[in-house]
Amino acid sequence: MQEACKIPILSLKAKKPLFAAFQSIVRQYNATCLDDTRAIIAIQGEQALSFLQGLITNDVRKFDKEGGRLSPLYAVILSSKGKVLNDIFIHPQKDDPTRFLLDLSRNSYLETKQMLERYKLRRKINLDDVSNSHHVWVCRDDHLPTDPFLRDSFLKDPRLPEIGCRAVLASNQHAQILASSFSSPASPVPTAPSAAFAAHRYRLGVAEGDLEIPSGVAAPLEFNLDRLNGISYEKGCYIGQERTSYAHFRGITRRRLAPIRILSEDANVMAGADVTNADGSKVLGTVRGVAGEDAIALVSIKDFSQAAKERGGEGESALKVRAADGNLIQIQAFRPQWWSNEWGSEEGL
Repeated sequence: MQEACKIPILSLKAKKPLFAAFQSIVRQYNATCLDDTRAIIAIQGEQALSFLQGLITNDVRKFDKEGGRLSPLYAVILSSKGKVLNDIFIHPQKDDPTRFLLDLSRNSYLETKQMLERYKLRRKINLDDVSNSHHVWVCRDDHLPTDPFLRDSFLKDPRLPEIGCRAVLASNQHAQILASSFSSPASPVPTAPSAAFAAHRYRLGVAEGDLEIPSGVAAPLEFNLDRLNGISYEKGCYIGQERTSYAHFRGITRRRLAPIRILSEDANVMAGADVTNADGSKVLGTVRGVAGEDAIALVSIKDFSQAAKERGGEGESALKVRAADGNLIQIQAFRPQWWSNEWGSEEGL
């Protein structure tokens, strides 16, 4: 197993009372997955990078500074008010330095493509929807295909090493993936549904796509996108920069996305459900994604911390989530190890 997979996913000795420590070993994602929640837009032209530089939160000059960077770049497209419109991965193509593949949420990629078309004006670039001919694959970095060509196509996810690797492959390569042997015997079947990858992300506290990061509503720092290497504070201007930089340098973010565990096997908890205190009298946050017992929620750090200090009846968890039938279900939440030590300090945590 490679070193990146040995890094503990969660801090089991959290010093701050923000989140309780979960006492069991976190299950690890161990399959290769065709992520059908993503779409692909190809952008090509000599002005492609300069065009993207004025639109996204990250710095495309990293492609030049890192000696011909081939790994994907994670970034966000913001509205003029500094709200997230879409989070994207920019995949360079080693056989054509003027061509890049934008990997983004399938739910809203057509709207994003239309926006890019409006902004390109007379720039000499082409935008093409290649979602039918190219697809996103994800896997752990100790579960790569043994085929050399396919193996080289999988590159580190730029957000966190624990997430694994990511690749954009042409449709005619899918048979090679399915026929390839894998470097880990942990999973006898080389593919898994995209929900398995979602559960893996949720255990890490990572949201993705506009179903989890609501378009036009979400503030990038509340979803920890700067800590996930999606924002550069050293580049020039881009749409939404002023409000994002102000929030960063002000140093106070009162809500954060956090991983939670639903302590019931048969509870029907859905995205949008309320996270509450023990008796349900106060809403502390909102569930943004659910995959079985694993979920993520956007929570008020101050209120969530206060509820974590309290106890429910008969020693039960003081944190609850409201299921679809209205019942309150116990949950347990975590402080991921990759979080900044300063997060929550503004609330005295």
